Amino acid sequence: MLFRSARVLTRQAQTDVDDVTQWDAQSQAPYWLDVSNPTRDLLTQLGLHPLVIEDIVHGGQRTKVEYYDEYLFFVFYTFGLQNADMLEVDSIPLYICVSNHKIITIHQGMQVTVDDAWRRWHAMAHADTLQAADVLHLFLDTVVDGYFPMLDSIGDA
Repeated sequence: MLFRSARVLTRQAQTDVDDVTQWDAQSQAPYWLDVSNPTRDLLTQLGLHPLVIEDIVHGGQRTKVEYYDEYLFFVFYTFGLQNADMLEVDSIPLYICVSNHKIITIHQGMQVTVDDAWRRWHAMAHADTLQAADVLHLFLDTVVDGYFPMLDSIGDA
């Protein structure tokens, strides 16, 4: 197995997958592939540009958007308050690739933000008409919404 955890999120369901290339070949509708704890082999199998793979494997990137032939690559961060008394904040990188019909989120460990965004997508009345860019917006909006409880905790400290 090339990875520890990958799942496809569609408007209807979340499905664990063993072969991400098989799913991509069968899917015409927009979908979201969420990958936790990726290996270099999986990132290569996904067809990501070598510079994108290096950014993900080595980390430490600033927030950015880069254009590649078939997709946009984003580096974005979630934040968590590790210790409210000491005002210690953890930054957790999220790597996102988005094309016309898919969005790929890549991260270490579990991300509650992914589940929260999927629930929002799943609950939308017009979710069947959304494109990958709309799902990206929904995901980034969910990430940024997650900043406010942390900021409130810092303000209360």
